[in-house]
Amino acid sequence: MNVPWETDVKMDLIDFGDRLRDVDQAAAEMLAVSIKERGLLNRIKLRKREDGTFKGIFGAHRFVAFQILGRLEIPAVVVECTDEEARLDEIDENLYRAELNAYDQANFLEERRQIWEKIYGEVKPGRDKRKSRQLGAIEERNEFRSYYKEVEDKFSLPKRTVQRALERKRCIIKPIWDALRGRPEAKNGALLDKIADIEITDQARIYEEMKGRGCSIADAIHLVSADEPKPPPSVEQIVKKVLHAWAAWSESDQRAFLKEVRKLK
Repeated sequence: MNVPWETDVKMDLIDFGDRLRDVDQAAAEMLAVSIKERGLLNRIKLRKREDGTFKGIFGAHRFVAFQILGRLEIPAVVVECTDEEARLDEIDENLYRAELNAYDQANFLEERRQIWEKIYGEVKPGRDKRKSRQLGAIEERNEFRSYYKEVEDKFSLPKRTVQRALERKRCIIKPIWDALRGRPEAKNGALLDKIADIEITDQARIYEEMKGRGCSIADAIHLVSADEPKPPPSVEQIVKKVLHAWAAWSESDQRAFLKEVRKLK
């Protein structure tokens, strides 16, 4: 990546397409009000193309705010770099922000891993003990630990947080993952973990329920799980329930229960 320079760039020469994170229109409108009152506090970052146009790296909300204000030019930092360098810059800028939801965080960390592979070599998905049935689960491989270390050092994200985010992205089938984009459920990390733990074939059934009924993902999960036969309770579960009931019984109820148990001998 060459030394960046600052300049004002014409708005119609800038392309902010192909982003991992959608622009929040309401946030852009609020930002437009702030920029009108206080000015632009931080320049956007652009990559210069050979044809003289510019590809947005980060600052899409500021760019849309300038569109709302009808501005013709926007202050920018311009760099000349590769596709991978530009994408990594976009990802890192977003990972520094604390307001990323569970869905966006998983997207950014997964694509960052893919770029890492191109630079340092392939990191193969494995199967860990916690999710042995899921082919997308992340294995503790030596080369992957260095990735964890870099992410933790740069963004203060613990290894388990990164691993969980990657498992969400890898273990949830693409149709469901794509359907989550922009929906309130995408902010619910616990729901994403629940979906990631579901077998692939059942995830496909959940997606069909969502598509056919137009229902939420949570409702689709409930519909699919309701169709499944319930396994019989384990001995441990039965004992736990009996002990819980025993504590609430009177002495006469306890004697009556023991009397019935003795008849089973």
